[in-house]
Order: sequence, then C-alpha cells, then structure tokens
Amino acid sequence: MRLVWLGVESSYSHSSLALPLLSNACRDVSGWEWELVSGTIRDDAFELCRRVVSLEPDVVSSTAYIFNRHVVLDVLGRIKRLRPDVVIIVGGPECLGEGADSLLSSSSIIDYVVRGEGESVLPLFLERLSSGKGMGGIPGLLYRGGENSGSGFDTGWAEAPLPGSDRFFDFEKPFAQIETSRGCPMGCTYCTSCRTAVRMKSLDRVREELTCLHDGGVREIRVLDRTFNVPDSRGAELLKLFRQEFGEMRFHLEIHPGVLGAEVRRELRLANKGNLHIEAGVQTFNPDVLALVGRSTDVDSVQEGLRFLIGTETFETHCDLLAGLPGQTLEDVIVDVEQLVELGVGEIQLESLKVLPGTELRRQADELGLIFSDEPLYDVMATKTMSQDDMATCRHLSRILDLFHNPESLRQTFRTAYAEVPGFVRDFLGWCKESDIGNIGNPLSLRRRFELLEEFFVGRGYVLGLDELTKAWMANAFPTCSGCGLRAQLAASLPEGFECISGDPSVMSLQGTRLWEVSLSSGLLYVAYNRGIAPNRAVAMFSKIGTTNGHE
Repeated sequence: MRLVWLGVESSYSHSSLALPLLSNACRDVSGWEWELVSGTIRDDAFELCRRVVSLEPDVVSSTAYIFNRHVVLDVLGRIKRLRPDVVIIVGGPECLGEGADSLLSSSSIIDYVVRGEGESVLPLFLERLSSGKGMGGIPGLLYRGGENSGSGFDTGWAEAPLPGSDRFFDFEKPFAQIETSRGCPMGCTYCTSCRTAVRMKSLDRVREELTCLHDGGVREIRVLDRTFNVPDSRGAELLKLFRQEFGEMRFHLEIHPGVLGAEVRRELRLANKGNLHIEAGVQTFNPDVLALVGRSTDVDSVQEGLRFLIGTETFETHCDLLAGLPGQTLEDVIVDVEQLVELGVGEIQLESLKVLPGTELRRQADELGLIFSDEPLYDVMATKTMSQDDMATCRHLSRILDLFHNPESLRQTFRTAYAEVPGFVRDFLGWCKESDIGNIGNPLSLRRRFELLEEFFVGRGYVLGLDELTKAWMANAFPTCSGCGLRAQLAASLPEGFECISGDPSVMSLQGTRLWEVSLSSGLLYVAYNRGIAPNRAVAMFSKIGTTNGHE
C-alpha cells in the first residue's frame, strides 16, 4: 500500500520535522511505500492535488498548522473528489485539544485525525488499516463513530532514530530544526505546551544529532524547546556543547529572561560571537495581566534578565510582545514597546494574541471577554479592555516597528529619537496613522523609510534623531543629492583631531577612496567610501576626538 505525505510549508526555506519523525516511527511497519509531495502555501492547490493523485495513494497524510490549514484542506478536498476511496488522515498543532474534534466534525473529507504526538499513533493506524482491523483503542486517533478521546504520547521519543537519518530529512534547506526537549513546566495559558510533561534527550543524543546535521552541511539550527533555560543546569550544558563542539553553527534559542540562573549566565558570557541568536519572551510588563494568563509576575527579574542579555555583546537579543491579553490596555502595549526601546533590545516583535485550540485560554476566553477569530490565525480582535480600534492601533504599531525599528540600519536612529523625546513612539505612531503610513500591504523601500523619518524629524524639530538618521543615510551610501545627503559635501582630506568611530581607518590610504564632510548639529562627521571594497556601504566614519557617535 502507498502513503503519500502532503507537506505544505510557509516558504521554500522552511521544513517540518513531522515527516522524518513519523517515517522513522513507522520504519518497522511492513507493506507500505511512502512518497512525498511538497509545496508552499503560495502554490496552486490544483497542481499539488494533481501531483498527489498521480502517485495513486491509498492514504494521504498531512500536518495542519495555523499558517497552512486552509491550503491543506483545499488540496485534500480536491484529492477526495478525484479519489473518493483514498483515506485521509491529518495531525499537527491544529489538531490539539478540541481542535481535533472541530476539524473532524467540520470537514467531511477527513477520515481520521491525530491528536497529540503522531509517532505513537501512526504505526498502529497503518498496521490495522493494512490488515483490515478496527481502529478502536488507539489513544489520540479520532474518527467518526469512535471514542474520540485521549492524545498520542510518544514514550520513546528521546531515544528514537534521529530525524536526520531518515530519507525525508532535507539537508538543503537554509536551516534545520531540532528538539532537545518536549513539554514545558510553565503555566502560560495561551500556550499549547502549558504544564505538559517534560522529556529531555540526553546530552550525548543531542551531540549525535548535531553531528549528523553538521556533517550534512547544516549551519543554522532552530531549537524548538519551549523554554531553553529551564532547568538552568540543562540550558548551561547545551550552551557549553554549542560553544565547545559546534562553534561553526548558529543556534536560535527561546529564553525566558525572568529565570536566568547563574549557570546559564556564565555560559552566555562565554558564548562565541555569532554562535547564538536569542529570542526573549516578554509578552508584557504588566504584572496584573501576566497573572491572568498564568505567567510569572516578577517583572523586575524580567527587566534585569533583559539588561543582562542585552549587555552580552556576542549575540543580539530579540523580544516578543503580545497585544490583546486579558486585562491589557492600549496604553500597556505602548508602554511595553517604550520600555524595550529604552532597554536597547534588538528586534521587537509585537503580535496579536492568538487563542489557540487545545489551550486553557481557549476554554477561558468567554469568561475573560476575549473576542477572537474562529478561523486561523485565531487572533484577538477585541477584549473587555481593548476595543477593535485599539487592536487595530496595535497592529499598526507592530508594522511601524517592523519598518522603522527592526531594520538594523534604522534601529539606532529609532533609539536616539526616543532618548531625545520620550514621547517619540506615540508621536510617530500618530503621525504615521494620520499620513496613512505603514498600513499592512503597503510596501516601503528602505530609502523611502529614511525619507519619511527625515520628514517627521524636520517637522517635529528632532535634532539628535535627524543627526543619527543622517549618519545612517551616509552609511548606506544613499545619494548626496537628496534627503539627508544634502548635509554632505566632498572633502579633500581628513582634518587633524578626528578618529575612526566605525570601519577601517586604513582605507584612507587606498586608491579610490573618497571622503565626504557631513554637517551635524554637534559638529562635523567624515565618511569614506571605496567602491572596490564596499560598493553600497561606507567603509569608515570619523568623528572629532571627544565626541561619541557625532555628539558631545
């Protein structure tokens, strides 16, 4: 018999661990051939359907995520129309909790739904299907007329064959995902892993998996562990492993900044430059709101932990915020953003709260007054304390952060403007809304963003913000005949008393180097270019001795 796996990713750079994990779990099930049809959410549904049907499957299986659910169901529906006898089985995050019952009852094309971990379910399902036996008594397998109870739970996950050993693991993707643990002891009610049993792979097992990926050419790793630094000793062991044995790889980790223990801190201080990328889950700084979603209310520890992470220069720390939490107000969200800007974090990701199937928050939603979409993305649209317009403002603020704060070339300008005028975030957000700037679906080139910031700074009298923007304009080698570039003019030589504040001062002796003098409020800045070295960037900047970044 033949199983065809339908893999639908968000983009060609992404891949899921589901197929190699399940294929490995079914390696001892005889009588089955496995085939893969892969695509993205942007691919034509009929073409994906045609490719699946051409393989003449007996079973079609897929994983439903929040981002691909509609596409997956569209393709599966087409397959069922063309091959009514094919058996369709679906699992994944969309099938957690009541999501499994909902999917089964709302979609007649699906025959079976897997709730929980499929590695414990699919082998039994395939064995019984090929032998003609009934499906009763398989925990986590739901079907019409069945018991529809329980969840799959793989007791042997930590010792299972490595995903990279399976023929369906794709080593050609830009990054790979690994799990060193499953489950989470924390009680965040919006999370599908809230207070779930924690299982951990041994350090030797993690080493073996990373060696397999490294030998396969993988250099970017996204660690899927819910909270990497819990417990502290475990997080420290893994960080030491990454540093000492896999220094050529880059690891993306999610860390809770409020529970940074001594051992993890020590290892983070020792981290190799470029070895880590840290995402810190903040969500909000309002302790009353945190209490309503079961998260630690020790805001002081979170802020202190963030200061530690930001102060560690070998990696950048990005932060996550949520809008639409129960009890939260629009003012809370803006204050959260302002605090992160003031702290100097890297990217700030502000997202609307999602009320996911299978979460405690989903069960409490009516009581808490959360109005959310019944369809993916399950995003909150209004609450008892935030109107629909408030939520729209939060979405606009998220877009503004993505456009004007998160790009590395603009981040220091954003911080400088906030330091100059603490009301900058509110003022700029209001200006953008009035000017219809930053709406979703309206792309803005990087240069256009510079021009808009200049217009805002000049109109509002921001002096230091405009200086910093001018430096960034020159660093990006934008034209000197427009915008902030009008503050620059060619210079014959570098005067005495100026020192290099960025780049390589030795370029001044190289043929082809040109120097520009830039007039800032605090004095002069000199910027050097050499197209032979960097065609689209400044190669060095010089400021007068005794100034910092062009300011006294």
